[in-house]
Amino acid sequence: MFKLLLVVTFIESLATVLVERGIYFYAYEHLAFSNAMNLSVALSLGVAYIVGALASGPASTRVGEKRLLRWTLVGQCLCHAVPVVAPSVAAVFGVSIGIGLLNGLKWPLIESYVAAGRTRQAAARSIGLFNIAWSASVPLALWVTGPFLALRLPGHWFGPGAVLFIVAGAVNLVSLALIGPLSQRPIHASGADPDRWSAFQHARLRSMLASSRWSMLAAFCLLFVVAPLMPAILIDRLGLETVWAAPFSSVIDGVRLATFVVLWRTTVWHHRPVWLAVAACGVPAGFVLIMAGGGLGFVLLGQVVFGAAMGLAYYSALYYAMLAQNASVDAGGVHEGLVGLGFFLGPLFALMGSRLAASLGGLTTGVLVGVGPLVALCLFAAVWPLCRVNPKR
Repeated sequence: MFKLLLVVTFIESLATVLVERGIYFYAYEHLAFSNAMNLSVALSLGVAYIVGALASGPASTRVGEKRLLRWTLVGQCLCHAVPVVAPSVAAVFGVSIGIGLLNGLKWPLIESYVAAGRTRQAAARSIGLFNIAWSASVPLALWVTGPFLALRLPGHWFGPGAVLFIVAGAVNLVSLALIGPLSQRPIHASGADPDRWSAFQHARLRSMLASSRWSMLAAFCLLFVVAPLMPAILIDRLGLETVWAAPFSSVIDGVRLATFVVLWRTTVWHHRPVWLAVAACGVPAGFVLIMAGGGLGFVLLGQVVFGAAMGLAYYSALYYAMLAQNASVDAGGVHEGLVGLGFFLGPLFALMGSRLAASLGGLTTGVLVGVGPLVALCLFAAVWPLCRVNPKR
């Protein structure tokens, strides 16, 4: 059953990224979206994702995890059909809101199935494989985004770039068939499990959970500033063609995948605050290199730094959340809610900064100034809990 969950995780992540990240290239290339419009798309997706993630726990309690998971997959298929037959500005925003809401509902359910009912060591292994499964599909999705956008299907029913959404919808249908054997609800560990945390360990765990969550929030805030602006950075500033720009934008995701593999195979980072401090500092450092880098080498280096720090922050946040909160859907809901909050806050602050672009000498400077206070807050909030972590194990 666990292997089945990993397959569903991989292909659902593929469908998610094709649209959540590919839609910016689609809108930029086929609908002439500006940077501000792409940031607005990211903003709308983020708001919807937050609502879905926070509603996932209560909704699953009411209707059951498996049934809710089925509904999210059917809903995504319907969303993906809209730009296929009616490509427009309204369709882009509508799809972003729809898939944001449905993905916010979906991922806490899958995370709960993955980690539920496992001891500490087994939970660490399952979370590691889950992270590898979803992140492995991200570079693949971005590599095929360019060719998919370039394909034109015959007939007046299909607009430009329709293949991107058709493939995503087909993947959702495959997942719908695969989840048949899942139990109606995840089976969680009992309170009598001898491998549960002591009161002291739990308090220490929660401090590290707080730190990793703030770093993860910063990472997703900045990722969804970078992602909508990647077409402008790689195509306009660096002169790459669209078919190559999307793959080059996947360096972050490839490095994040490699980081997940390393973290899964080692335990040296477990419950050690120094690694969370590295993540907290690495995220903004990588972002600045991507945004302000004068050439492709700097942009790629920034993606490497950002991807490694983001991988460490995300993995730690999910690992500590599932251990501290017994792999509940609510634990995954808060985790994914923070992801959605990043989707929302990053583009919001970047949009405010972009309004200062003319007076500050350009879009890059305006965006850096706009997100600066947000990054400073997240950095302080990530480091402060580490100062209070008791060094005793």
